[in-house]
Amino acid sequence: MKPLADRQASLVLFLIILVGLGLRVFHLGSLSLWIDESFTRYYSESTLSYLWTTGFALETNPPLYYSIMHGWMLLFGPSEFALRSFSALASVLVIPLVYAIGRELQNRTVGIVAAFLLAVEPVNILYGQEARTYAIQEVAVAVTLLGLVRFLFRAGSRSGLKAYGLGAIVAIYFHDTALIFVVACNLAVITAGWLDRSLISPRDLVRWLGANTLVALAALPSFLNVWHQVSSDNLDWIPPLTFHRCLDVMASVLGGRAMIDLHFHYVHYTSILLMAVIVCNLCLQRTLDRRSVAVLVLIPLFFGVMLVLYSLHKPILMDRVLLWTWIPYSLLLAHVLIRGTNWRMSVAALTTLVFAIGLYALYFAPYPVKENWRGLVQKNQMQFAKAEVIAVSTTAPVSCLVYYLPFSVPHVFYWRDYRPIAPGFVRTFIDDKFRIPTTETADLLRDIRAGRRVCLVLSDQDQQDPAPSPLALLPPPTYRFDDDFPGGIHILAWSLTRVSDAGRQVTRTETTSTGDGTFDSLGN
Repeated sequence: MKPLADRQASLVLFLIILVGLGLRVFHLGSLSLWIDESFTRYYSESTLSYLWTTGFALETNPPLYYSIMHGWMLLFGPSEFALRSFSALASVLVIPLVYAIGRELQNRTVGIVAAFLLAVEPVNILYGQEARTYAIQEVAVAVTLLGLVRFLFRAGSRSGLKAYGLGAIVAIYFHDTALIFVVACNLAVITAGWLDRSLISPRDLVRWLGANTLVALAALPSFLNVWHQVSSDNLDWIPPLTFHRCLDVMASVLGGRAMIDLHFHYVHYTSILLMAVIVCNLCLQRTLDRRSVAVLVLIPLFFGVMLVLYSLHKPILMDRVLLWTWIPYSLLLAHVLIRGTNWRMSVAALTTLVFAIGLYALYFAPYPVKENWRGLVQKNQMQFAKAEVIAVSTTAPVSCLVYYLPFSVPHVFYWRDYRPIAPGFVRTFIDDKFRIPTTETADLLRDIRAGRRVCLVLSDQDQQDPAPSPLALLPPPTYRFDDDFPGGIHILAWSLTRVSDAGRQVTRTETTSTGDGTFDSLGN
C-alpha cells in the first residue's frame, strides 16, 4: 500500500475522527443508566475534599474521574447524555493518539488504519457511551505509550519521557489497574533492552528508571489504596478466575460485551480466531522491529499475565480493565492488514464479521444492553406515584430507581428478608446518602392487610435463589408488570388498581407462589 502524504493523512484522520464521534454520540442518551453509572452520578456530587480523603480510602476506583465529573455535572447537568458525553469525547481523543503512535512506530498509513479500526470498534464505542472512568483512562494510557514510543525511537527523547511519566501518573489516578500497566511497561523495556543492548543505552536506561521512580512516588497513595482494597469486600462480586471466564473476557474485549450479554456465543470463537490468525501472521512474517514488539506485544502480554496471576488471589479480571489493550491491538491489526500477504484477506473478513456483529448487538439488537429503568418507570409511573411503600429487593439497583423516581425516596425500603444486602461501598454509599431503611416480610404483610398501597420491585435473580422465598408468605398481588429485558425487573403491587396498559391486573385467585417456598416465573 502506497504511503500517505502528510496532508492526505491529516484529512483522512479528520474524517475518521468525525466518524468516531458520530458513532459515540449516536443514541448516547437513549439507554437508561445502570448501577455503576448511577453511582457515578451521585458519588461525583461529593465534595472534592471527601473524594480525595475519606472516599479515596473507601471507593475501589481513584478519585480523579469523579473529581472531573463533579465539575462536568455543574456545567452540563446530570442527564444520561450529559453524564456520558465526557466519556464519548475522551474516547474520540484516543483516535488521533493511536494515529500518532502508529506514525512513530511505522508510518502514517499504519496510523490511519489503526485509528479507523479504533473509531469503529464496538468495545471502544461501548465504553465511550458509559459514564465510567475507562474511556478517559484509555486516553492517559495512549499518552503514556506515545511518550514511551518517542523515548525508544528518538534516542531517549526527554519530551517523550516526560509524556510517559505524566500519562502514567494520570492513568493510575483514573484506575488502579494502571499500576499493573506501568509495571508491564518497565518489564517490557528492561526485557527488550536485555535481549538487544542497542535498543536503549545505559544512560537512557538510568533516566528511564529515574522517571519511573518519580512515577512510583507519585502513585504511592493509589498503591496504598489498592493494598486496602485487597482486604475489603468491594470486589467480591467479580466472578472467580476460570478458563471459561478468561475466554469470555477475551471474547468481549475483542468483539464487544454486548454480544455476550445477548448470548451471541459463537462470536467467542470468531473473535478469538481473529486474534489467533493475527498472532500466527506476525510470527511467520517477522515484520515487526524489536522496539515495536516491546511496545505492542510485550506490554499487553506482561499486563495480561500479571492480571491473571493477581486474579488467582483476588479476582479482578474484567473486560473493562483491558480496554486500553485495543491501542496496541489496533496497531498490530493495521500492520497485518497493510502487509501484502496471503493472510490479509482472511484477517479483513474476520475483522469485518466481528465488528459488524458487535455493532449490531450494540445498536440494533432486540434487547438493550442495559436495564431499561427509564422505560420501566414511565410504564409504571402512576403505580410508583401512588405507592405508600416501595420495597426493593437487594438484587435490584436502588440507585437507578432513585435516579428516575427522585420523589419516591421517602417511600423506598430494602426488602431485607429476601437475602442479605450486598456488601461493598457502592451499596453502602447510596444507603447512607438517601438514608434508605429496611423492611421485613412481616411489615409488608401487615401493610398489605391494612390496605396500604405497596409496590415490590424484584429482579430475575430473585427467582434463582434455591432458598424458600418470603414472597410465598404474601398474598397474590393485584397488579404485576414484567420487563421483557433478559435479567429484567418485575413489579408487584397490592391495593393498587390498574392504571397502565403495560401492566396487568390479576385476580385474587391467580397463583403467584407455590407451596415449596418458590414463586412462579414472573415472565409468564
